[in-house]
Amino acid sequence: MSRHALVVGSGLAGSLTAVYLARRGYLVRVLERRGDPRAPGVREEGRSINLGLSQRGIVALREIGLLERLAPLTVPMRGRVVHLPDGLRFQPYGLAEDQILHSVLRHDLNVALVDEAERRGVEFLWGHRVTAVDRAKPAVTALGPDGEEVHTADLVIGADGAFSAVRGHLGRGRRVDLHQEFLEWGYKELLIPVGDDGRPRTELRALHVWPGDDGLIVAHPNADGSLTATVFLPFDGEHGFAGLTEPGRVRDFFARRFPDTLTLIPDVVEQFLDHEPASLVTVRTSPWHSTTDEGRGIVLIGDAAHAVYPFFGQGMNAAFEDCSTLDRCLAAHPHDLPRALAAFEAARKPHTDVLAELSERNFVELRDKLRSPLFLVRKKVDLALHRLFPPQVGAALHADRAHHRPLRRRPRPCPAAGPPAGHGPRRHRNARRRHPRRARRPLPRHPIPGRKEGDVMLVHPTGQAHPLVEPADFAGPRLPEEVAAHEPQLRAVFAWAGEYLGGPHPDLGRRGAVCPFTDTSLQRGLFYLSVRAGTPSDPDELAALLLHYRDWFAGLEPRTGPGAQFKTILVLFPDLAEFGVVDRTQELLKAEYTRLGLMLGEFHPGPPQKAGLWNPAFRPLHSPVPLLAIRHMVPTDFPFLRDDDTTVAAYLQRFGGRVPTHLRDEVRAAADRLSTPAGS
Repeated sequence: MSRHALVVGSGLAGSLTAVYLARRGYLVRVLERRGDPRAPGVREEGRSINLGLSQRGIVALREIGLLERLAPLTVPMRGRVVHLPDGLRFQPYGLAEDQILHSVLRHDLNVALVDEAERRGVEFLWGHRVTAVDRAKPAVTALGPDGEEVHTADLVIGADGAFSAVRGHLGRGRRVDLHQEFLEWGYKELLIPVGDDGRPRTELRALHVWPGDDGLIVAHPNADGSLTATVFLPFDGEHGFAGLTEPGRVRDFFARRFPDTLTLIPDVVEQFLDHEPASLVTVRTSPWHSTTDEGRGIVLIGDAAHAVYPFFGQGMNAAFEDCSTLDRCLAAHPHDLPRALAAFEAARKPHTDVLAELSERNFVELRDKLRSPLFLVRKKVDLALHRLFPPQVGAALHADRAHHRPLRRRPRPCPAAGPPAGHGPRRHRNARRRHPRRARRPLPRHPIPGRKEGDVMLVHPTGQAHPLVEPADFAGPRLPEEVAAHEPQLRAVFAWAGEYLGGPHPDLGRRGAVCPFTDTSLQRGLFYLSVRAGTPSDPDELAALLLHYRDWFAGLEPRTGPGAQFKTILVLFPDLAEFGVVDRTQELLKAEYTRLGLMLGEFHPGPPQKAGLWNPAFRPLHSPVPLLAIRHMVPTDFPFLRDDDTTVAAYLQRFGGRVPTHLRDEVRAAADRLSTPAGS
């Protein structure tokens, strides 16, 4: 039986989530109060702040297969060009190739998403305004060209923006929290056209900023060589929108505050006076969802749930991440929609609350600090440190940018100088060395931004996952309550990791450690354990629990660079007596995790019946406690993925250009298999 979804709003979040739902088998209908954005003249009439696409948004577009088609519509921005009275200053976003943003016109991106949704069978109803929402069915009443009509669905998505009608109706008769705040500044958009010679009038591959106490301009490049400049001013005052209503005053203001704009925008006065100022609003609300006893529901996404000021450049990217996360929650709970919606809100709301705060702070940076000599010196020092110590400080320097993840931290007693006896990385006692090994110096622990060595324990930002335990935590007088009861199992797993995973084994069938990454992970302080009591028997239940750890894993440093491959979280289930649920959960989630560039491994005393790669008689996944392990996928993981076309495709998408030499023939054969139609 087909499931029906109704999306209110055909903007970026609405059209993207319609694509995701159609991919998941829903019959999708979209209601939009405005007309079709593809109609002639709409592109020119529309007004919106240009968008900076970051890694968060790129992930979603890649997941639906649209990223490559959108590439010609984007312009890479590798840093800021700051326009100051004494000249221009370039501030790079970073040193790595991927530390950039991509500028794209909202209209162009929206049209591409609508086209993709229609290609997948989504129905769009234009000119339909929401007049009522019934939570009990759920159903939406909309007034269209032919009068009012009631639309029912199993799932209703409110993606209708900061002034969401769905949100307003959803909260009626319920206890809801709603915070809506308008900034005392507004904005107008101006066009910086290409020059008379057809070339850009200024550097195209950068975000341009004109800072100032009484005004701010931010300009994004466009694919045609022009730039879209957004002028932010106070609504009131002599130098605000209310005071700048005459041509002479407007020209004098720009000549005094932003003198080079008179050259870059020859008709700046006419453009400025032709546009009405628009408002800037931030919205926080709770709850985001409502469900019925029959298993149907309504949920808010994007600006309808968490509108933010545009000064951090992550509003669209956060909305896209909403769509991607909702899709994963629906996949984790395919037969339990209320649970999926609750998991979605729990996963996303803490991050969007932090984003709202960061967006407001960045307004001050753009307006004031970019002109400060001390601030500019600090930026230069940051980049110099990054060049000298990229693995250690790179992520910390960018922690206040697009990939911020909130972490609460719990004080703990200072540990002793080293880990407890029996928990360092040691070699398997029964293993014979086939050749002498050179002694190695201990690798430095990877510092975590904001964390002093030994004084905190990592705690999940929303409390949905238990603390992450490291070997040094045992040096204190006691562990936190959540994990203290399972200290023997935790110690046993750390010992097993150091001795078994980190060492050779006579039955392995090859030289080296059972898991080549474990030893380095332990030495770098990137090997974490968490423990969950109880006896879940349903893979969906375990999948929902792992969702919190998976998202937490993504936020832990290091997120990029060579050190990231050594980061590992092991989630222990010490009360489980029936180990099959661990195997079934891994099988359920394997494709989803590999699509995200992650590996999920199952271990238990059974042991799992998967044979060793080098010795079919060896069962390498034996562990003293049932557990599931999360780590990054690496190029040498192909042998674990080769038997499933979905995981092979995920591997090829991520590592197609850097396959290890010894795996190239096997990977090439798998790629050929994927490209051959079935039955041919």
